[in-house]
Amino acid sequence: MAYFMLEDFAAGVDVRKTTITAKPGSLRTLNNGFVNAGGEIEKRRKFALLATAPANTAGIAAVSNSLYTFGTDTGVSVPAPLIYQKLTPSSGSPTISRVLDADSFQTGLFVIARMSDASTRRFYSGTQVVAASGLASRAHKSKMYVVEGDLVRFSAVNAPSDFAGAGSGFIDVTTQDQGSADLLGIEEYYNNIILLGRRAVQVWFMDPDPNLNQIIQVLGNIGLVASQGVARYGSGDVLFLSTTGIRSVRARDGSNSAVVNDIGSPIDPIITERRLSMSSADADRIKGLIEPMTGHFWLVWNDNIYVLSYYPATKVTAWSIFTLPFTVDYAVAAGNRVVLRSGNDVYVYGGFTSAATALDNYIPGNTLAAEYDTTQCQFETPMLDLGKPAHYKSFVGFDAAIEGSWMVEVNFDPLAPDAWVNIGTFSQSTYSLARIPVQGYGTHIAIRMTSQGTGPARVGAIAIHHEMAEDD
Repeated sequence: MAYFMLEDFAAGVDVRKTTITAKPGSLRTLNNGFVNAGGEIEKRRKFALLATAPANTAGIAAVSNSLYTFGTDTGVSVPAPLIYQKLTPSSGSPTISRVLDADSFQTGLFVIARMSDASTRRFYSGTQVVAASGLASRAHKSKMYVVEGDLVRFSAVNAPSDFAGAGSGFIDVTTQDQGSADLLGIEEYYNNIILLGRRAVQVWFMDPDPNLNQIIQVLGNIGLVASQGVARYGSGDVLFLSTTGIRSVRARDGSNSAVVNDIGSPIDPIITERRLSMSSADADRIKGLIEPMTGHFWLVWNDNIYVLSYYPATKVTAWSIFTLPFTVDYAVAAGNRVVLRSGNDVYVYGGFTSAATALDNYIPGNTLAAEYDTTQCQFETPMLDLGKPAHYKSFVGFDAAIEGSWMVEVNFDPLAPDAWVNIGTFSQSTYSLARIPVQGYGTHIAIRMTSQGTGPARVGAIAIHHEMAEDD
């Protein structure tokens, strides 16, 4: 009797092929889990309610492990660990409709906010920066840079509130490439900055002396669709939500010359379908970031998080999806944690012993079990042909290397995607037990596993016992 092994899941979710032609080790779904550096599936941690912010506040932003929220009222009291910063408009008395961006510079925050009077205003340490304009910002080499439309503007040296003094200025990017108009985002790329428009990307070397600024490269026919849907991954890769899916700009070789990489192509069909119904309000809420504890890239999009596990040394490039019970309005990495805001509720990824110390670098008293809740991690394999797609097989047994408790289901019919059969729930690896019996006949088999209960859960490998009904 033979058995077929799935020894890792390093390919993650990959829906580029049909379920009967997808390669073994890839997944059709992986919900509320991720692939670790060893190619194993792990259940995600919980999102714990950290605090409830007052209704007259908006946004979240971080300086190191300090977490800020904003408003225009005086004397607003907020619960720990939130810190309130008042934004003072230079004219009128509008309130904040939405915080579009917030970037730390030295010990202050440069904040871009859309106001109730439909204006967009920029603030540094709470005071409006009247001379600045832009929708997205980034601190780089002792200056603050902001982008909007055809222009990238930069402040004076070490003066993020001075966009009119010596050393400040602007660049019209259309003088380098007409397709680069309508700038939406900005990020660092090695020692340079990358300017992301809707239809083109430019890489610039920027110097404190504006006379030394120079364009390095233009990448055409690719663009950004959400101003905050971009994040730097390590020192080089810049991942972003583009018109064609999640893409990255990375170095082609040792020269750091940039090239666009289709790292998000395994989930392009999922992203493309979602893009069809994306509104401008959706685009405002999309946020790209790096989760500090795992180093994974997250693209936060309403009630989903698209997660990339990338470990070149072990050849893991795996996408998964977190499904949340709330819609995310703002997301930020603060200290070693990710913090999400939904309405006025603020959540932290993982457990904590005290809200006041939840973002500290070290949290004495935490246990691994306290990091998890009853959220179910579920994954589904493609229809597996065991190397002989046209041969009928008798499926007789199942084994798995697991931690935690998992319910296991099987499906033998590629034409009946909902025909799942429950073969049991298991709370330990089964190799040393009697083989878990399976009774099925067909050309293919799919496995679906769902974690049960609280605490961590992991799946390392799956074995499918079978007999070939036909043999040449």
